[in-house]
Amino acid sequence: MSNSTGGRRSAAKKRRGSNPAVALAAIVLAVIALAFLIVDRLGTAKDLPEIVKDVTPPEIHGAVDMSVERGCRLLYRMGVSVTDDTDAEPVLSVDSSAVDLYTPGVYTVIYTATDSSGNETSVSVRLTVTEPAAPSDDEISVDDDIHPEDEPVVSDESVLPEGLTVGDVFELADQILAEITNPDMSLRQKARAIYSYVNSHIKYVGTSDKSSWLAGAYIGFTTGKGDCYNYFACSKALLTRAEIPNVDLERVGGTTSHFWNLVDLGEGYYHFDACPHPTGYPLTAFMITEAEARSYTQKAAGVRKNYYVYDYAACPVEVVQGTAPPSEIEDVTPAEQPPAEQAPADQPPAEQPPAGQTDTPETPPPDNPPDQESEGEEDPNSGEGVV
Repeated sequence: MSNSTGGRRSAAKKRRGSNPAVALAAIVLAVIALAFLIVDRLGTAKDLPEIVKDVTPPEIHGAVDMSVERGCRLLYRMGVSVTDDTDAEPVLSVDSSAVDLYTPGVYTVIYTATDSSGNETSVSVRLTVTEPAAPSDDEISVDDDIHPEDEPVVSDESVLPEGLTVGDVFELADQILAEITNPDMSLRQKARAIYSYVNSHIKYVGTSDKSSWLAGAYIGFTTGKGDCYNYFACSKALLTRAEIPNVDLERVGGTTSHFWNLVDLGEGYYHFDACPHPTGYPLTAFMITEAEARSYTQKAAGVRKNYYVYDYAACPVEVVQGTAPPSEIEDVTPAEQPPAEQAPADQPPAEQPPAGQTDTPETPPPDNPPDQESEGEEDPNSGEGVV
């Protein structure tokens, strides 16, 4: 009897344990209970959070109509910023491909901002290229005989932007290099293109902001005006971005200041000076040797003291003493050579080799001259103030 009862109970347990419907029902009830628990915690179904997709484009600020004189440059990004509601660093691009800075007219510049979700905003502004303004009293023609002194000044805020950076100046330099050079050029060809651009696109004036080479380059690029400091600074920016080694030089012992560059194209450092020279003493100072620089210093002594005299001991590189290829230098002999007695005694000695000859290795560079004046050394009607 007891065996029969135990067998029936065991069979019943087996039937209950093997019923799939019961197991499925239990799972469904558990899922429903969990769902009600989630809804209870988060609110009704319509209040459940969705995966939010960013569809809001970024905003561009500060893009306004601009004006620039023919042949000058401008920083398209200066004063322009971008904000976005989700992306902290949206990308700003500037399309100025329709602009011709050498032809007066009205052109369109397009600013486009893109966020990380691919949303874009575009703003178009007008850029007016104008003819240069009439020359002011301080502007100098290379052919003029009388020039004001070269005195440093500080530009007003309308010329020099607040917070000017190396990146700003290099942006301008890159724009120019994209127009005047190409990857197939040799270093010499690039350097020559830079020399020609700076020499022809900056109009000489008697003063400049010499607070930093960045200021000098920015003003030279954006106004197309300046003195020797702007020619030097613009050359420095372009040479640097073209990956051409260069060194800064400054005149010592003269009655006026002068600044220029040394450049190495793989064969040693040569003098590189894109600034115009005094009337009657022309010189293409592209890759000239130390001997040629000293020869010119002697020839121009009557109108400019210590033209290419610099601190030899402090110069971080050695300048090539020999001669550059004859095709790279003009005849610098003026119509009337200044009398020998007018040349200051502190110039490099007369026995230094003239242009076209090579120094012997035993000939050391001269010591820097003392700052002395020879009475009547500079004639105010023969280019005084030209650096």
